[in-house]
Amino acid sequence: MEKIYTSLLLVVAAATIVAAVSHFAETAAEEPMTAMEGARIQAHELAVSGIDYALLKLQEDPDWGSDAVPTRISIPGVNIKAATTTADRSDIPGARVGNARFITSSGTVEKATASVQAIVECPTVPELPLALRYALFAGGDLDVEHQLLVRDESNTLHNANIHTNQELTIGSRSLVQGFGTYSGVLRMLRGASEKAFAPNYADGGKGLYRHPAISVPEIDLSAWERLATRTYASSTILTGELDIGSFHDPGIWLIKGHLDLRDGIKGSGILLVTGDLRLYGEKAHSLLSDGLENLLIIVGGNVFAEDAKVGGSIVCGGSFFGSGHVIIIGSLLAQGDIRSEGTLDLYFRSLPERLASRLWTPSLQPPHIVRFFDKVRDRQSPVLAEAAGMH
Repeated sequence: MEKIYTSLLLVVAAATIVAAVSHFAETAAEEPMTAMEGARIQAHELAVSGIDYALLKLQEDPDWGSDAVPTRISIPGVNIKAATTTADRSDIPGARVGNARFITSSGTVEKATASVQAIVECPTVPELPLALRYALFAGGDLDVEHQLLVRDESNTLHNANIHTNQELTIGSRSLVQGFGTYSGVLRMLRGASEKAFAPNYADGGKGLYRHPAISVPEIDLSAWERLATRTYASSTILTGELDIGSFHDPGIWLIKGHLDLRDGIKGSGILLVTGDLRLYGEKAHSLLSDGLENLLIIVGGNVFAEDAKVGGSIVCGGSFFGSGHVIIIGSLLAQGDIRSEGTLDLYFRSLPERLASRLWTPSLQPPHIVRFFDKVRDRQSPVLAEAAGMH
């Protein structure tokens, strides 16, 4: 098993080194990269891959690294150290991370060395899919070349995090008040900056970093049809003042086809759309005005939004395409890509478990990073100081 892990780490490291060097070459000045600069980049990416390795180890053995004495692993070019620690969750201050580990990974290439550190949560109790925690989540590429705003709807102490399992493209007019993570290549367009990722609660961690791919929750509309309290037999348009249900008695509406949603839907409930969802108009401004109102929209196909406001958590099996000025009060998850050709403003309202658990059964989630540090840059972090004292 150790040989398998080592092989996986080398594959991941090779891919990330190529990506990092390519990104450096695209964004650097015309001056050629020195041999030492190249070695530093490779050492850093080896160190990052060591964190990936630790996640694999914890997935196999949740007790790994839980001894009083730090657990150490040395593999070609990488040294890893793991120890127990404590930390708050990244999205809800005051909520503690369960079964946390403090991981230190150092990479060495020739005479260059680099170290990174991470706090990792290894859940031990069943939970809803991790992807549902994010304000913005793409199973494919996340491409926002123009204006992007992601923030919590009301509580400025909470983070509104985003993630993509592939390429992240961010333009200069972007602000994410949460962590940004990506599993593929990072493309920062001219004028864009890592400072665009400014978590309200970071505790010393970087706002933007690479994270291994996160599983996308399954959409099983055929199995969920039996839950419907109202059924539309074909594609339809929903307009006018509509009330789907209450906090204590949420409705579940099934649309067998495409849906054009042109007005707000009040109350709490779930829309199941087997086809595509089209969002138009600006009449959703009064939606979700009450903290007890929550709408979950499940879409089997794609979502097309044009100059629209919508209140609700959207989960789609295809991709999301936005144009004009799109405002979402809730969250957005696409199994495919998320692409915006205009302005995308997302005011995060987390999806209530009471609605999501009607569709997804809580299960044991894989280990994931809740805080990431570049050791040199963040050595003064109070979290680093506290965790280091526990090693």
